[in-house]
Amino acid sequence: MPDFELLYALLDNGTLTLGFAVFCLLFTLVHLAFKHRLQKDSLLPVFRIVVAAAFLVTVATFWPFYKNRIWQTLADKISERPFASQVSLQQAAEYYEKALKTGCWNTGLLRNYASCLVRSGKGSEAARLLTSGPWSESEHPELLLPTARALLAAGRNDAAVETARKALQLNDEFERFWAMRTAAEAYIASNQHEMAAQFLESCLATVGDQTTRQILQSKARDIRQGKNWLEDQ
Repeated sequence: MPDFELLYALLDNGTLTLGFAVFCLLFTLVHLAFKHRLQKDSLLPVFRIVVAAAFLVTVATFWPFYKNRIWQTLADKISERPFASQVSLQQAAEYYEKALKTGCWNTGLLRNYASCLVRSGKGSEAARLLTSGPWSESEHPELLLPTARALLAAGRNDAAVETARKALQLNDEFERFWAMRTAAEAYIASNQHEMAAQFLESCLATVGDQTTRQILQSKARDIRQGKNWLEDQ
């Protein structure tokens, strides 16, 4: 990917603008400390100490966050392409790792990092990432689905089914559909085609969208015929 595309990505999501704004703030603090004159010269040392403390606190607080934002932006830009090469995905994974090492994290970063690892054929690493960090499913239920997908990619089919079933409690219809699909694929991977079909049929009562219901019914029939989820697509 050309460097100008990555630079544009940083500009497009406001990362460069934010950095410039903070730079201006720091420059203003330095200017106040060394150029501004108080009416009482005796207060000047105290004033400079206060300004220096504000400068250091701003840098210490902002820099880890800003590094995280830079690395995540670059990684997202590379990995968001549907047909990204393995080399590109590896580079994106390295950027995601650098973002995590800053000590700052968010669920979007974790989801995208795990997806990148799964697409790279590193399902075990993705599962380990989502199940061993300071984050938890109970506090961040939006991690349930990517965790289930990672467990499926890692070949941990029983754990994938269990986690996907938990994700069925989410309110987002799209996430719930993918949870149904993940559980069905895990059953199929364990050579339990009938169990997969029965599971999809048991989910029909919870689906309000008619099109989605038809898809699930069609998939249940296909699975009973021995097909995998993607065979007829």
